[in-house]
Amino acid sequence: MGKNTKTLFSVFIFLSILFNAMAYTPQEELNEVLKKCNQAVVSIIVYDSNKKEITQGKGVILSSDGFVLTNYHIICQAHSAKVRLAETKKIRKKVEWENVFYPGYQRESLQKKKAKGKWIDVEGVVSFEKILDFALIKIAKKGYPYTQLAKSDELEIGDKAIIVVDDDTISEGTITGLNDLIETKKVFQINLPFSPGMSGSPLFNTKGEVIGIASYITENSNLIFPGFYAFPLIKEEKATPLSKFAHEDYFTTSEGLYLKGMACSIMKDYNKSLSLLEESIRINPKNSYAHSHMGFLLSKLNRYERAVDAYNEAVKLNPNDYKAFFGLGIAHIRLNDYQRAIDPLTQCTALNPNFPDAFYNLGLTYESLGELEKAVNAYQEYIKINHGPAWIGLNQLGSVYVKLAQYDKAVTVFQEVLKSNPSDLKATYNLAFAYDMSGQYDLAVPLYRKLINLNPKEAKAYYSLLFRLHDKAGQYEKAVEVGQEIILQSPDNPNDHYNLGIIYYKMKDYEKALETYRHALSLNQNFEPAYYNIGLVHFKQEKYAEAIEAFTKFVQLKPNQPDAYYNIGAGYLQIKKYEEAIEPLQRAIELKPDYALAHYNLGIAYYVVGDRFSANEEYKTLRSLDPNLAEKLQKIIKK
Repeated sequence: MGKNTKTLFSVFIFLSILFNAMAYTPQEELNEVLKKCNQAVVSIIVYDSNKKEITQGKGVILSSDGFVLTNYHIICQAHSAKVRLAETKKIRKKVEWENVFYPGYQRESLQKKKAKGKWIDVEGVVSFEKILDFALIKIAKKGYPYTQLAKSDELEIGDKAIIVVDDDTISEGTITGLNDLIETKKVFQINLPFSPGMSGSPLFNTKGEVIGIASYITENSNLIFPGFYAFPLIKEEKATPLSKFAHEDYFTTSEGLYLKGMACSIMKDYNKSLSLLEESIRINPKNSYAHSHMGFLLSKLNRYERAVDAYNEAVKLNPNDYKAFFGLGIAHIRLNDYQRAIDPLTQCTALNPNFPDAFYNLGLTYESLGELEKAVNAYQEYIKINHGPAWIGLNQLGSVYVKLAQYDKAVTVFQEVLKSNPSDLKATYNLAFAYDMSGQYDLAVPLYRKLINLNPKEAKAYYSLLFRLHDKAGQYEKAVEVGQEIILQSPDNPNDHYNLGIIYYKMKDYEKALETYRHALSLNQNFEPAYYNIGLVHFKQEKYAEAIEAFTKFVQLKPNQPDAYYNIGAGYLQIKKYEEAIEPLQRAIELKPDYALAHYNLGIAYYVVGDRFSANEEYKTLRSLDPNLAEKLQKIIKK
């Protein structure tokens, strides 16, 4: 992602304001729905081969024939089990969750209430899906009250769900997160704390449909698997008796370790998640999703080289996993290996041309490589399919147009951003810059002024841009006004006084230029550029002795500047101190051997003091550096 690269595999969102997404249902009708839900919810107790209780959980009856959906991890070690039917005489009351878990409450205490209701033997397991922690079990006899699975997994963050707490109460929760699990399957989170004994609890919508099954995987993960995913498990098959079922500890299997690892990842315990997924892969190295999520975890832990290896293994196992290709590309970007990022990101866009993040990061990659036209194409594709704010892609596209010096296109793009987001700093700045660079100064000025108001912390930088703009446009009076505004904000900054002096110099107001340069030196006596420019002003005023003095002070601070030595030598020539001119001109040539003007003036100095041999040597040097100056010097020497 973002700033501009985005992560894909864990979308975990908390909302400070949660909106009720359930349709309004009259209370009488809702009461009947809740009664039906109550009757379909069962409690499960599981026993080992010695009839000793192993665990407890919940389930929901899905047919009158006694098919019950629960968690696989509840029954996977059962040699026998019983379910308790709920009492059907009353409608449970609705309570707020915090009133269920009162201060000092121990979660398991809900399971210790005296249970009422009829107990029924479990005949066996009909089907199961370990990766979803689902099991469909069959209870003895028929004619049970039941409910149905929701026909879709389209839960959204903010949706409400009803959950049975115990024989007396229900509560309402809110979906707070969604995360990818495998392929197109997701796992959701809810804002209700679960205890282990609540595993297998169904969540209902206002129609009484099962929209999800709770699964206690790790503390506070609060995972909900959409009930819709259980449809393939409903089969008219004979149940396998629990005594003959292949018993195992689910959380030591590849699937259980994977699911627990995903739960830890959701809780942002990345190191523990990584350890669990590594163990899952050790048992089943063919699980491409485990490899892919390992890549995600390693990226989160900044171990990008290993992330690349994990993603490469994932795409080898599943060449159609566009998310793994995306993660691989991002890992290469994090390693600053932009060239290698292109192929996986391109592959991602080919597999899923409606995945905007891939195009966005492909654009960033091409931009980093300087392949700007390709970056333009990628950002344009991103803009076409991105359902988020338009300004994200438009700002990047406009920035590339600026780099390409295609300022007209940049202007159009940034104007579009500002239509929907007038206070966008990036778009405002880039639009001002595009106007500035294309010579539309009058359009750039109000935008720079707008930036000062939008972002006063950076006002100095925007004033500097305004100052530079007026200078470049030859609008020196306006540049002076801006320069004075800058000095009002930071009166003790010698550089600001110096810059204002440059404008006065360009305006040929030499006295004001000297005044500002000297003020800069009063703030910092070692501010060498002021000495240099004072020397230039004195040259313009034909005050050569003063110029020599200023340039001499400059070279005392900056002893390796050939131009300053040249100016000293030229100053001595102007006041006809030819002997004194020779040494600074020699120093200028020492620092810059191809300095043609220095050779020319040194030749003149030698000639005037009577050293014709040295003057002739300078002529010979000038023939290869600047034939025109060489010819001029020769005419002087031959006089």
